[in-house]
Amino acid sequence: MVYHALYRQWRPQTFAEVVGQPHIVRTLQNMLEQRRIHHAFLFCGPRGTGKTTMAKILAKALNCREGGPTAHPCLNCSSCLAINEGRHMDVLEIDGASNRGIDEIRELRDRVKFAPAEGGYKVYIIDEVHMLTTEAFNALLKTLEEPPERVIFVFATTEPHRLPQTILSRCQRFDFRRLGHSVILDRLLEVCEGSQLQAERSALSLIAEAADGGLRDALAILDQVGSYVGGAVITVADVEDVVGLVPNQQYTQILCSLAGRDLAAAFSQIDELIDRGKEIPQIISGFIRFVRNYLLYLTGATDISPEDRECFQPLAQVFKGSQIISLVDLLIKAEKELRFVSEPKILLELALYRFLEALGQEPLKSAIHSQTAVGESLNNRANGGDDSSDPLAAQIPPAETETAAARVSNTDDDSVPATRLNPAEPLTLQKLKQAWPQLLDRMKHEEPALTVKLSTAEVMDLQDGVVTIQVEKALARRVIETDRALIEHELQREFGQPLRLRCTQSKAKPAAEVAPPVRQVDITQMTLSEFEGQVVEKNNLKGARKSE
Repeated sequence: MVYHALYRQWRPQTFAEVVGQPHIVRTLQNMLEQRRIHHAFLFCGPRGTGKTTMAKILAKALNCREGGPTAHPCLNCSSCLAINEGRHMDVLEIDGASNRGIDEIRELRDRVKFAPAEGGYKVYIIDEVHMLTTEAFNALLKTLEEPPERVIFVFATTEPHRLPQTILSRCQRFDFRRLGHSVILDRLLEVCEGSQLQAERSALSLIAEAADGGLRDALAILDQVGSYVGGAVITVADVEDVVGLVPNQQYTQILCSLAGRDLAAAFSQIDELIDRGKEIPQIISGFIRFVRNYLLYLTGATDISPEDRECFQPLAQVFKGSQIISLVDLLIKAEKELRFVSEPKILLELALYRFLEALGQEPLKSAIHSQTAVGESLNNRANGGDDSSDPLAAQIPPAETETAAARVSNTDDDSVPATRLNPAEPLTLQKLKQAWPQLLDRMKHEEPALTVKLSTAEVMDLQDGVVTIQVEKALARRVIETDRALIEHELQREFGQPLRLRCTQSKAKPAAEVAPPVRQVDITQMTLSEFEGQVVEKNNLKGARKSE
């Protein structure tokens, strides 16, 4: 017996089986029940969200011999069976990528003139319709606008922006959404139960996360991992091995190394991941996802998986939200630049180095120096131990009772990177104004648009760690306010201490202060006075033109 992939075995056959797209299911069902059937549909959205599946269900609903058109096709009549098997004469599924020319569309246009042979409607499903040429779209316009009776067009695409407006205006558009994590997880549990697959819930949760909103991708991963384990229970480690994901515990250890200002340890851990076959793009993308979830954890979000919480708890008192945001920004920039370098590992290392440089002498809520303590802490929590026996928790004093001076003293002096300003010298307004041009000169290479707006600003005040600048234009103020966090990050890099930014707009001068209008000057008299000349002849040019 020929084996079919899981996503084919578990493809929905009716509207009731479709998950994650209730707005589309409800609209199509009501349309069928009310007999308000449009002649052209556009199904667009990310891959693996059910576009082609929905088109086939719609074709069965239109041609079902048991009361069709109906919102509930029977699946047992000859028409429904033929559509399921792909042999219905009136339901044609066309690949737009390989039938994209004008000749194919002319042939289609000639065929639509004939009445349905088996069912009540002729349904043309054109997948990847955005691949059609401009000439092919133009040849289809008239037929699409006024098709023969009982002819339905269903277009499916992942890139609707590539379709001409003349096509879009003739279709009813349905936008398919990415499926949520819980929706995919529930479907995976159902598939495992019906396919005799044994899997840990945490492993299926990881598959749902790796699928990135596509149910077909999730089922394909499950199918592959099921073959990998060979009948055994699917675990998180199995999913990580097959998909190439980095365990969250590894990211926890990297963050702990950064917290302890131990850059060499962080680099060593990255090298270890590379030696295990992990690719730099996967490491960075996974790191971004991990740090993003950690930021949500710090804000008190409740939709964090229990597995992630175990990894975040040792870091709960280590970093502040602003520091994590800075790390996310650096990792995202590194991910964008991956395609421009031949050694992608350097980008990740530079991102971590810049993160430590950005921290400067800003004290962490706690400094973790022992990687062994991290491992013991994770194992202790996984085994259900309490915090009293946690070697890592003992190193983390409560942030509320810890003073800034104590936090600085707990950090090794050798591990703190040198700053541009001597920490013994307090930052004054005069020093800030003197260093302001240097700051703009350094920023213009990374943020040229923002630097232009900052160059119009004037440093007005420095008080209690708050830098006050003033601009004249409201647009400049809005741009600066939008990138306030980035500017504060650059200020911290420049001066080695946390600074907050306050941007104000100068008020318009009152009428009394407005400079008087410039007195009009007689150019002729000024020229004669300057060169001691006299008027010999004076012609009226305007009059001369009129006389001509």
